[in-house]
Amino acid sequence: MEITSNYALVVVKLYTFAFRVVLATDAQFRLKVVIKLFQFSDNRAKNQVIQSQYRNELAALQSAQDSSRIIKLIDSYEETYYIEKNGTKIRVAAIVTEYSEEGSLLNYLEKHGNLKETVCRYYFRQIIESTTSFLRLVFSNFAML
Repeated sequence: MEITSNYALVVVKLYTFAFRVVLATDAQFRLKVVIKLFQFSDNRAKNQVIQSQYRNELAALQSAQDSSRIIKLIDSYEETYYIEKNGTKIRVAAIVTEYSEEGSLLNYLEKHGNLKETVCRYYFRQIIESTTSFLRLVFSNFAML
């Protein structure tokens, strides 16, 4: 299966040596999604590291799906193909998540400038609660290893 058959790619947002993040539209429901692609190579040892990164990130997202403050996981592919615009097929693992229309707090600050104290308290509380929930999940999963 090719990931590009399920999603219409809009733009590549971030590109590093091991993964890239693309903005796409779900072909069936026309929803904007974000796809993180973990790119495999010809090096077996490097692929094991990439596969481990993919599984760890997927496990963290799956365990945090009960939280309203975490981006929702839509789909995942342990091994699939991403087709670039030039037709090149790239073997990848992929995680598909919802796209936050509002963006991040940083985007908001860049657009609107400084926040009032009451608004800062609201966001700071959300950040602390989200971080606490996430760390609780990470340490509980770590303790099971």
